[in-house]
Amino acid sequence: MGITRRHVLGGAGACLLTATGGGAWAAHRQSAGPHTDSLARRLRVEPGAIGRVETDEREVFLTFDDGPDPAYTPAVLDRLDQAGVSATFFLIGRNALAHPHLVHEIASRGHVIGNHTQDHLWLDGLPQQQVHSQITACERSFASVAVATTGLFRSPRGWTSDAVRASVDDIGLRSTFWTDCVEAFVRDHGPRGAAERIAGRMRPGSVILTHDGGALDGPNAQRIDRSGSVAALPYLIDAIRDRRFTIRPLAGRSPVT
Repeated sequence: MGITRRHVLGGAGACLLTATGGGAWAAHRQSAGPHTDSLARRLRVEPGAIGRVETDEREVFLTFDDGPDPAYTPAVLDRLDQAGVSATFFLIGRNALAHPHLVHEIASRGHVIGNHTQDHLWLDGLPQQQVHSQITACERSFASVAVATTGLFRSPRGWTSDAVRASVDDIGLRSTFWTDCVEAFVRDHGPRGAAERIAGRMRPGSVILTHDGGALDGPNAQRIDRSGSVAALPYLIDAIRDRRFTIRPLAGRSPVT
């Protein structure tokens, strides 16, 4: 495979999302300073994180955030099954506790599970103790539903900080970002157009972000329509394969940073 550990090359790191709810939390976070809103900025804070995988093969890595969600996760799993694709799912601990049957379904279908915090808080505005608590609470939630994880972590929206880096290192996980985000294109270009644009930007080792979760209760509640993301998935898989790339999960890979 020829994977080495050198430097990550740049990519589109931002994935802008629109949610309802969580007003008090959002207002708290607005005073915390600028976000790490690009891959390059994220990797400056967390140089040991996964950005893009350096590989000699034509392969890309498909990842999903914010699940599990009964409104979208089952359809995503069915589409992946139909295409024979395995992916990486970064799950919110609160959602895992609410829908343990979906967590088991994700694992039983051969996908990889990673940590996306317990409550999907914006970690870059939090002290290290609270960051640490959000990550470890998610790990405990996974343990309580008896599902194995792979040591991968993704901060909500990719917003990171020195406190996030220190917490991830202390817990023994590895932060995972992305090079391209489907939702950044769905609104303006529709499901098929978004898929074509993502596929056109791909390089060997690209990490693609999309979402299988839209609903979340708790301190940072959200309600996001992910139907466009689900609709884009078959087009995305076809567009990737048309360009003779293979889709893989991130587990077991040696990333570059």
